[in-house]
Amino acid sequence: MLSIIRQRFRCLHCGRALAFRYFFIEFLVGSLFVVFLSERSLILFWQLFWLLSTLVLAVIDCDTYLVEERIFLSTSLFLVAGGLILHQPIYWWQPLILLLCSSVLQRYLPDSLGMGDVWLTAVWSLLLTGYKLLVLLFIASGSGLLFFMIQRIRQKPLREVPFVPFLFCGLLVVLLSLKKA
Repeated sequence: MLSIIRQRFRCLHCGRALAFRYFFIEFLVGSLFVVFLSERSLILFWQLFWLLSTLVLAVIDCDTYLVEERIFLSTSLFLVAGGLILHQPIYWWQPLILLLCSSVLQRYLPDSLGMGDVWLTAVWSLLLTGYKLLVLLFIASGSGLLFFMIQRIRQKPLREVPFVPFLFCGLLVVLLSLKKA
């Protein structure tokens, strides 16, 4: 963070201006490390991995409106394997319900939600209780709607909205509430 400030938000090699989001992401990652690694715990390290991998997917989704398949599959594998190793409860039935609900939603509202978002949420539903999953989805949907309304007010029409950043916000709230519990 200090280097980006010292270089006045310019690339060291080519001199082009850097977006403010680089500074924000560095600050966010540093803050997550401080919060989640303040105690020595494999579960907190696992939760930090979960958040950081989601942050990577969120940045990619903001740029491309896609959930990068290779990153998603590899991090999901590590996430579920880590949950099993750490004896976290696995809710096997929740992804089935989630996929059923999303297929009904896709039937009546096509293109309302990308399949990458559905698969990401399905993997997470393995590891979260039903209540925590609903809280996550409520926060993600609410923040997504708020973003959409703000863009409408600013008269910047959106064709589509990247949803993974809002899922990240919901996951952050849920995992921070777990840390305090």
